[in-house]
Amino acid sequence: LPLARMRDDLTHTMVHDLRNPLTGIFSALKLLQSRVRADFSADMQKMLEIALNSAQRMLQLVNAILDISRLENGQMPIEPTRIALAPLVEEVLRLQIPLAASNHVYLEAAIPPVLPDVHADRALVERICQNLVGNAIKFTPEGGKIRIVAWTDSARPAKVCVAISDTGPGIAPEIRDHLFEKFTTGKQRGRGTGLGLAFCKMALAAHGEDIWVESTGKQGTTFTFTLPIVEEPALPEMGSNS
Repeated sequence: LPLARMRDDLTHTMVHDLRNPLTGIFSALKLLQSRVRADFSADMQKMLEIALNSAQRMLQLVNAILDISRLENGQMPIEPTRIALAPLVEEVLRLQIPLAASNHVYLEAAIPPVLPDVHADRALVERICQNLVGNAIKFTPEGGKIRIVAWTDSARPAKVCVAISDTGPGIAPEIRDHLFEKFTTGKQRGRGTGLGLAFCKMALAAHGEDIWVESTGKQGTTFTFTLPIVEEPALPEMGSNS
């Protein structure tokens, strides 16, 4: 345990120190792209695009590690607000359309109009959904489908259940038991950093909620998580006039 703590502290320190120079590199490349790109040859423009994308991915990785560290230490500010899930899910899918289109994957949602609003940090819920949908797209073959559904369940009072399913090949058996641990990745093509699901787990835990794999196999995978329903104020009792 002390060794693991030292490793985490060292990782956090290194990553924190990397963020400033990476931000500088990314900003400089963006400036270069906006001002002198027209003067570049096609090969130089392609090299600039590769450098910009690589810097962006590195910066995203650094920020993800720092966010997970903040969640682990209880330092991530959680600002719950009232959220209607239907428009939030619509926006999540809208932002994923380019990636889905390039992978020839279909996106759809089934959020009941009468679904109760939830009480959670909107930015974190959006990131959770983006992570899950993004993962699903990466691992779903062409012609596949990603679906988001939400419902209330009498077995889980005061909760809304949200499920994101895909038609991919399923999760490799060797990583199923460690799926929500940091840096867990399989051997599939397009695998990520192994931080997305860890972030989802910790962000939901910060709300007192949970996420789990509902099912996985050759027909696809479904992740389900819960969010708390907004507590409506009790109506005043009707009494006699005094």
